[in-house]
Amino acid sequence: MARHTLLWHKRSYDGSGKADCFYTGNQEQEVFGVVFEIDDEEKCWLDSAEGLGKGYEEKKAYIANTAGETWEAYVYVASKSHIEDLLSPYPWYKRFVVEGAKAHNLPSWYIANLEAVVATEDSDVKRAAKYSKFAC
Repeated sequence: MARHTLLWHKRSYDGSGKADCFYTGNQEQEVFGVVFEIDDEEKCWLDSAEGLGKGYEEKKAYIANTAGETWEAYVYVASKSHIEDLLSPYPWYKRFVVEGAKAHNLPSWYIANLEAVVATEDSDVKRAAKYSKFAC
């Protein structure tokens, strides 16, 4: 998504930073991702899983693919009330994002930037073990 950058500054209930497609207005910045089409009946499930109303808001966006085609899509972005600049992700969450980028063949330089993000160890050992087992 043009004029946006991926930041890890969305405060989660667990105190860690979660991903945010943050508007900068800078034409040099861009967030890469994947667009999915879902049935209307599934929207409420996705909203719940993505935290709509719990630190995330829905934003209409115009997404361009590598062929230059533009689509209208919706993106979950951090609510201003949930942004804290000094947060970082837990390793298991960062791994979800990195592995998703790899699975969908996002640009290698973009994946390298994701991998370079410094993560903070999760002090909740049970939570870390639970989510780490789902990583690829």
